[in-house]
Amino acid sequence: MNIDALKKQIAESEGFPLNRIDELVAFISDVPYITGAGLQFKMLATYKAGKFAVQAIMPTAEEYALVRRMMGLKDEDPLVIMRGEVWVQGFERPFIDYGTASPKNLKGFVRFSDYPLEMATRRATNRAMRLATATGMCSVDELPDSAGNPHDAGKGEPATQGQKDLLANFCRSHLITEEERATIHAQLPDMDRRTASATIDRMKATLEGRRNGSGQKPENTPDAQNQAQDGQTDGTHPDTPAQGEGDTSGQGIEPATRKQCDAIQRLLDHDLFTAEERQKGEDFLAGDKLNKKTAGAFIGRLKKRIEDAEGK
Repeated sequence: MNIDALKKQIAESEGFPLNRIDELVAFISDVPYITGAGLQFKMLATYKAGKFAVQAIMPTAEEYALVRRMMGLKDEDPLVIMRGEVWVQGFERPFIDYGTASPKNLKGFVRFSDYPLEMATRRATNRAMRLATATGMCSVDELPDSAGNPHDAGKGEPATQGQKDLLANFCRSHLITEEERATIHAQLPDMDRRTASATIDRMKATLEGRRNGSGQKPENTPDAQNQAQDGQTDGTHPDTPAQGEGDTSGQGIEPATRKQCDAIQRLLDHDLFTAEERQKGEDFLAGDKLNKKTAGAFIGRLKKRIEDAEGK
């Protein structure tokens, strides 16, 4: 079966719009892998916006020990485990699955020494969403070792414009260093689809880690230096707005939560929104205006748009 026929078959079986198939499913060596956007699309199509919640939590000691035994790891082998849960309105119990990160299963762009917690979290929530939507395809974070090298698969296939636009959007984030930004800009013209996909995953993990304080931006970046000169380094994370900045309450600005960011991304995958609107949403997520208050207001507007369109 040629790749176009495979795309059409998957679009029909999964309920994906054919014109968005390359965004929702990644084809690596002609093997389909569902993307994060694809999982969010299926969740919204299955349960509707506001009817479900996705979270990752630390496993119990018993769960951790059981997973270690199942993986056949030695006591000294490093391992990070997260428990993914999908709670659906009307269901008494969540859909549950686990995500792991170890030196053995992180061999691509994101190494175990980089962001093991973020990768374990992503795998756990993606597996739980696949379970909740009865998705048979593996997600892109489950690529086998043979596909772990970005030059082994997809070589010769240029990166899509959507991939390039997303990477360019990531580069506009204040959480990215000038060196990282320059490296990506230099690679973009000749980047292939496999490399672009792996770079996108790495950048998402990087941004997620830095937003949550687990992967701070180096202090020698221009942004950090400027903040130090302005007297804004008061012991808080360099990317956290200064106390009272833009907030007349005197209580400072709280950063947006991971749940809020995930909710925005899920809502933007609704068919109602155009590619331009989705891009604006991604720009908002990566921009300086993102905080707990603005994220909450943005989520409210997105939900209202969807509810009005669905006649609720």
